[in-house]
Amino acid sequence: MNLPIELKTRIAEHIAAVEPHLSNYPMDEQREILQTLEMRIQNMLETRTNGKPDAESLEAIIAEMDAPEAYGPASALVAPQKNRLRTPGKRILFYCSMAILCLLFIAIWLADPFSSQWMDEPAPAENTPPTQAIP
Repeated sequence: MNLPIELKTRIAEHIAAVEPHLSNYPMDEQREILQTLEMRIQNMLETRTNGKPDAESLEAIIAEMDAPEAYGPASALVAPQKNRLRTPGKRILFYCSMAILCLLFIAIWLADPFSSQWMDEPAPAENTPPTQAIP
């Protein structure tokens, strides 16, 4: 549908008003929501005006839609966030726990006589010539 510049501008203004409220979503989901919203407005406008869009019809469609604030944090209950960020305290606790587990693993591995046999082998003397294989 080929829309006049005034209608395209009004649709862009409505989408720009919705965009800040989508900050809880990843960028690809934000883009998808905004594109879907734009297509929905254009389809409704085309259906209602039979190919002759006007500003009054567009304003009526936008008025019927959810307010831009409705796309905010409350909608996170409908579509939960995939990548939850850890708070600084939880992040520190996580990395400290991982470091402790690594140190415990190394300590147990070195203390196990069956897996650390390399410690029992004598080191070669520094002044001793290398041994030659007997043919």
